Amino acid sequence: MSSKKSPAKKKSTSTSKPPVAKASTTLVPPTTAHVCGVRNSGGAVTVRLMADHMLSVGGDFKLQQGTQVLDHWKMAAGTSGSADHALAASIAELDGATLVFQLLVCSPMAQINEGNVDVQYFQNGVSCPCVSPTHWSLTDVPFCKDDQVIPINSRVTFRVV
Repeated sequence: MSSKKSPAKKKSTSTSKPPVAKASTTLVPPTTAHVCGVRNSGGAVTVRLMADHMLSVGGDFKLQQGTQVLDHWKMAAGTSGSADHALAASIAELDGATLVFQLLVCSPMAQINEGNVDVQYFQNGVSCPCVSPTHWSLTDVPFCKDDQVIPINSRVTFRVV
């Protein structure tokens, strides 16, 4: 096992709540391309933020079509494991739209320092097909009370299939 630690940064949120990115946080584009298909007849798209092993995760999400912001919200999964948000955009608006987000992850228990974080996409409870799923297996997750988090910056582009 490597003794190398994941990068961590200070957080300013309360340690009793899951971390949530501040509205002023700059969402830096990642290098990995994520693309998810949505069906014209599939209904509204729901974004699900998930974490296992009792990790706390919160994020700032922005759905954009070019420079137009279609939806912007924050959500946290905390130790409950997941949180959902129904996108405020039609299927036509989603075609080519990009969801940009920053997640902040920490552990509410010092003895838990690894786990998985996922952002998943559904239409009427059916998983949307994605190229390169938005999934992260994390190690060396910092203890929330130490005021440190692991930041994850990502984006996914939606295409009508």
